[in-house]
Parts: sequence; C-alpha cells; structure tokens
Amino acid sequence: MLGHLIGIPAFHSIVADEQDHTDLTMVRKEQKKLTGKDRMKSRDMQSRLLAGEQVDMNQDPQIGIRNVLLMQVSRMRQLFDGWVIQRSHDSVDNEGHSVMGGLLPLENLIVPIVLSQAEQNSVHAHAETLGKSYVFLFILLTYMVV
Repeated sequence: MLGHLIGIPAFHSIVADEQDHTDLTMVRKEQKKLTGKDRMKSRDMQSRLLAGEQVDMNQDPQIGIRNVLLMQVSRMRQLFDGWVIQRSHDSVDNEGHSVMGGLLPLENLIVPIVLSQAEQNSVHAHAETLGKSYVFLFILLTYMVV
C-alpha cells in the first residue's frame, strides 16, 4: 500500500496486486493450520527471544507465516530499491550482512526548546481537543522544533 501511496510504478501493476493477493492467501492458509496451543507456544518463544534467551525460532509453530512474510519483505525491498532509502548503523540486507560499512555511530542530541506563551497555549488546546494524546503532543512538538 505504501508503494501505491508514494507513486512507485512497480506497485501499480496487476502483477503486484496478484502477488499481494497470493501472499495474503498463503498467510491465511498458514494461520488456519495453527491451534490455540500453537499460538501460545509461538508467543512464549517470541517473549523468550525478546528477553534475550537463545530460542530456536525454526521450532516456532508460526514458521510458515514468517517464511511467507520474509519472502514478501525481500520482494518489497527490491520494489522500493531506488525509491526509498532508509538506513542506520545496524541496517542489514535480507541475508543479515551490514549495508553501512564505515558509518559513524549514531549520536542523539537533546535540544531543549522554550515555547512562547502562545505556543504553550496552542499545545494545551490541541491536547484538550484530542483527549491529551501524548503521541499527538510529541508530533506537534517535533513539528514545532523543525
């Protein structure tokens, strides 16, 4: 969908639409094979992995779904190539190799800003309107800083 929205020609084709449909069908078939026990086991494995444990994800009941999604990610990277570039120091290709070589380490800069009274009033008004959505406040403040 993102490819359609930003106007990448490869996403505006019958072939791309058919491939998306095929991928979705494959994921649904894999999902239907899973039992409640399988889903719980998969969630447990993912939680343990995120906690830093060594987990053999090839034993994950959702491996079929993951394989379909990995194929789709690889294909998407090819379609986005030359149109969208987003890289970081930790970026890897679909085989796990670094794509950034000698990139310097990321440096985060915290820049305090002082809002004028009018800007503060605007922030508070927007927060009240949206039920104090902190995500909105972050976006608004980011916009104001830029």
